[in-house]
Amino acid sequence: MPEEPDFQDGHLAEQAVWNALHAQLRDDVVLAHSVQLRRCRAEHEIDILVLWPGIGVAVLEVKGGRVSVDNSQWYQSDRTGKRQMESPVAQAQSAQHAFKDWIGSRLGTPLTSRITYMACFPYSDVSADWEMAGTPRSLVVDQGELANNCAAKIRGAIQTEGQGSVPLSPKYLERILPHLSGDLTPAGRPGLDAAELEYH
Repeated sequence: MPEEPDFQDGHLAEQAVWNALHAQLRDDVVLAHSVQLRRCRAEHEIDILVLWPGIGVAVLEVKGGRVSVDNSQWYQSDRTGKRQMESPVAQAQSAQHAFKDWIGSRLGTPLTSRITYMACFPYSDVSADWEMAGTPRSLVVDQGELANNCAAKIRGAIQTEGQGSVPLSPKYLERILPHLSGDLTPAGRPGLDAAELEYH
């Protein structure tokens, strides 16, 4: 969602994760790209939202380039150099809370399904024994895992690390989808003049 996301030059890492998941997940799993949320005055963006019926929900924060951590500070490196960045895991966590609050308020019933947040680094390798406070290795998908089976890694994280007590119900998923799609069909009315019909 949408069926063909517009991955511009600055979003190639997201495209890599999207393509891997699209190839590995069942057809009934919903992927949503660039979900924009507001929580009070705070703005959040979910790079990729995974809605997996019978399993749960995953909020993915994607970071391209080479990702590293030095003395608890996160860094991202590319052709232009190395720069500090906010913890991608913390970003995903905040977006997860915002999504739960938003969808619960829209539907009138809280999201009780299992939900987790994760960081995905499609161009970085992370050692299997790496871990830092607040960030277990199970919440990070690296380059090798993306290529081999990131779907299984995400499923495992939902089931072992996710908040919530039950799998995502297909009926609850169906209730979520209209709020994500934001379909808007203009109401037709007679007598539209040429200026009103102009859409360029």
